[in-house]
Amino acid sequence: MVVLPFVGILLSIAVFPLVAPHFWHHHYGKVSLFWWLAFMVPFTLHYGKDTGLFYLLEVFLGEFIPFIVLLLALFTIAGGIRLTGSLVGSPWSIRSSS
Repeated sequence: MVVLPFVGILLSIAVFPLVAPHFWHHHYGKVSLFWWLAFMVPFTLHYGKDTGLFYLLEVFLGEFIPFIVLLLALFTIAGGIRLTGSLVGSPWSIRSSS
């Protein structure tokens, strides 16, 4: 039963933009909140408020924020790179030395 919200959010991300793009564009946050609540409420009721809050903070502080910081660092580093040259991006640009 714990797998259902995970499968639901994956299917929502995969199917809603194709089947109902207008709905998805305007309500994707609500759909995500629904699937989060579909997992978090039963989990918290079963394991207790303290355990539910612990895992919520663990995921947010231990996984989400470091991922966002990593993306920020990569965009910052890659933002100043400029490539120049006269090579054309085609398969004929590569010549073998044999």
